[in-house]
Amino acid sequence: MPKKTTTPTVSTSVDDELRHKAETHLQAQQPTESYPLTPLTPLTLAETLAETQCLLHELQVHQIELEMQNEELVESRARVEVGLRQYTDLYDFAPVGYMTLNADGTIGQINLTGARLLGVERARLVGQRFNPWVSPATRPAFSSFLKRVCESHAKVSCEVIFEKPGPEMRWVSVEGMASEDGQQCHIAMMDITARVKAEQALRDSERHFRMIADSAPMLIWLSGPHGENLYHNQRLLDFTGTTHAGQVAGQWVSLIHVDDREQFIRTYEQDLQLRMPFEHQYRLRRADGEYRWMIDTGVPRFADDGTWLGYIGSLLDITERINASHVLKSGVKKRANELAQLLVLSQAVALDEDPSPLLRLILEKLRLVMPYTSAWVYQKNGLNDLDDLGLMTSSLEVDLRLSERESLVTDNSGWKSYLHLGDVLALKQTVIIGNASQDSAHAVALRRWVAEQIASIGQTRRELGSWIGTPLLVAGEAIGLLALANDAAEAYSEKDAELLRIFASFVATVINNDRLKDSVAKTATLVERTRIARELHDSVSQALFGIVLGARTSQQMMSLGNLAHLPETLSYTLTLAEGALVDMRSLIFELHPEVMAQEGLVIALQKQAAAIHSRHRLKIDLDMPAEPNLSLEAKEAIYRIASESLQNIVKHAEASRVSLSIKTDSEATPLMVQVRISDNGRGFDPHAKHFGHLGLHSMRERSAIIHGKLDIHSAPGQGTLILLQVPVQA
Repeated sequence: MPKKTTTPTVSTSVDDELRHKAETHLQAQQPTESYPLTPLTPLTLAETLAETQCLLHELQVHQIELEMQNEELVESRARVEVGLRQYTDLYDFAPVGYMTLNADGTIGQINLTGARLLGVERARLVGQRFNPWVSPATRPAFSSFLKRVCESHAKVSCEVIFEKPGPEMRWVSVEGMASEDGQQCHIAMMDITARVKAEQALRDSERHFRMIADSAPMLIWLSGPHGENLYHNQRLLDFTGTTHAGQVAGQWVSLIHVDDREQFIRTYEQDLQLRMPFEHQYRLRRADGEYRWMIDTGVPRFADDGTWLGYIGSLLDITERINASHVLKSGVKKRANELAQLLVLSQAVALDEDPSPLLRLILEKLRLVMPYTSAWVYQKNGLNDLDDLGLMTSSLEVDLRLSERESLVTDNSGWKSYLHLGDVLALKQTVIIGNASQDSAHAVALRRWVAEQIASIGQTRRELGSWIGTPLLVAGEAIGLLALANDAAEAYSEKDAELLRIFASFVATVINNDRLKDSVAKTATLVERTRIARELHDSVSQALFGIVLGARTSQQMMSLGNLAHLPETLSYTLTLAEGALVDMRSLIFELHPEVMAQEGLVIALQKQAAAIHSRHRLKIDLDMPAEPNLSLEAKEAIYRIASESLQNIVKHAEASRVSLSIKTDSEATPLMVQVRISDNGRGFDPHAKHFGHLGLHSMRERSAIIHGKLDIHSAPGQGTLILLQVPVQA
């Protein structure tokens, strides 16, 4: 039998698997055709063939195993090379610089990031000493760092500055650890230049903030999440007389006025809990002991993630504003007092027939708003003389009161020889002599005038301090003068002159009305004065009521310490007072219809519209290109009709737009002046009876007197149009 050949047994599963793969691969490559064999004996031939085939098979399998092992080695090498490249990339391109320092301080290895930090090619760094790249300022710290690394065998860190070629310097955070044999130091480096610059910028920003805060005109503070004081600017420290925020925090509440302290603590604690903006007003003691009114404004601070940080706030000294509001309030009261006196006078002037008590009443009311020590009312008597009406009041030691109708001057030149009287009467000017003892022409004339009058009655002379005089005008003519004197110098101003002229108009009206007592138009004059008195009462009394209400509201705000809106309230009250004064002037204009001849209908209506706008905030669109060519009687009638219409619009129409136009219709025959008054108010039925209202009836009567045609077009909710046509010959 042929000798049986066996193959070596492979003990490992890997070899079995490899041989199995080789066997499979060999079978796949086995040729199908047979080759002729050399003839042998049957036995020899069989044995030889079997051994040959077995040996050939083993060689073929072993060859395939070697080939497969070679392929695996090639694949493993490729994987190793890929891993090496990946490791190299991670090492070289890591965001952190890596470096190995040898025991002698030379660079053993360094990645690309580390080379970029030093600004030198990596090939030129290996073997070089590292110390030269560390700035001299941080070399001691780096040497200490290396020493600690070698001694502790633990991770150690420090921050150094690298000096690169050129002016740029880099801040670097360095962490190091010694190798196991202690011959090398493995170092990780991270560029922290941006962080250092950011920290420096933050410090600069904080320094700038403190600089701005210290130079700001207000007191600035910063508090923490629990209300603790963190920062006070220098102005706040100077205000309180302290040196740092902690010192202020310890006594802040004690600096608040005792009357405001409890309210502040209560409201501040509530605001702190709600973390809402706030504004407090209280009195704070300054370093010199004076309490100042402050507005304390706080704005909540939150971090980007919403964390509550506290408040930033400011203190603004509003003491001057508070004082100004007091002055404004005083001015409102003064103006209200003036209007009250004017209201009394307007009613009295319009209703009382006896001039003597009226003039005395005017002087009494005048003293309430313009204090004086002496007052005179004179009327002209002829060309040169002045008659004293026996109404002078005086607190002087001498008695200058002359008998009624007695001549004031005794020389032939009369009042014209005294410059101050001449400017008042001849030039129709208001003259103010601020200091009667000065050498001005007016002051010299005043002293001479007073001296002559005192000498004429044999009394002791006493010097005056200041003097003011204004003419009494009727139809543009000076019929006399109203003069005041005060022991104090500079007692009167231009505002006083304006007020004195209003009182002088009352005096002139009284004197003029007295002259017209016996005229044919006495009854009509009294009726007209009654109407004007009613209009004065209706307009000014409402203004006074609003002023009183505003003053009371302001007083309540002051008592409650609510000063934030006080200036607005006082300003509104002052506006009411000024509007009422404009109304008063407008109505005084009506007391002097003769002024129409001088100023004209257009100007009169412009003043009326301005008074309504000031008093009621109702703007009137005016279209009056030229003064109409009408008689004075016609102009007065048109003025009364327009005034009555505008007052009805104010009282009843609730309109937001009003227009008034006066134009001459040149195409009409005869030539007509057309007056149009329209509004967008609620309208009314002009044909219905309005009991207790005589305005429309009065307007129609006035229109008929001047031969005019009055049409009233209106309906509920459609506004009103009043059309008046007056012939030019009227």
